[in-house]
Amino acid sequence: MLHRFVAVLSAFAVLITAQASAKNFTTADVENFIKVSEELKGLEDRYPDADLGVDTSDMKSFTQMIDENGNLKVYRRVLSDMPEGPARKEVVSAIKSNGFSSTDEFAPKADAIIMTYLAIELGKQDMSGMDQMTPEMMAAMPPSVQAQMGPVIKMINAAKNVPAADKATLTPLLPKLEAVFQD
Repeated sequence: MLHRFVAVLSAFAVLITAQASAKNFTTADVENFIKVSEELKGLEDRYPDADLGVDTSDMKSFTQMIDENGNLKVYRRVLSDMPEGPARKEVVSAIKSNGFSSTDEFAPKADAIIMTYLAIELGKQDMSGMDQMTPEMMAAMPPSVQAQMGPVIKMINAAKNVPAADKATLTPLLPKLEAVFQD
């Protein structure tokens, strides 16, 4: 599920150059996020009829996972949309048993971790043409394409501003994080 999401984002990669200094999460937050992710592997299989709120199968669904500032809101959206029931109980239990006090604490940190991971990965790509998209070029596109590209361009710009401190915190844990994403 998340692997598909990462693959979609990689198609819109850009070289990351700007650095910010604020820190959105700690090493312990990343380690706890990994534990939550490992614990929740197979959730879709255990609850095949549950609406888990994640659909990245098309561009429209994908762009709904980007907030007005271009930051990812995958976990914020999923956790706010997930209906009550056994699947949600399991998710909340995993979050609370792995160092987070609530979904409200977990979701923004999880989104920041994913955004940082994507910024690191996108920084490896050479999509320099994406940051040369002018308003005139956007205006020449069909409205449906504009609606899809606008959030993606905002996300690329937000990725450029991922705090250097977050990248430094996440980098040593990338192998563990990538192992979770492989499944």
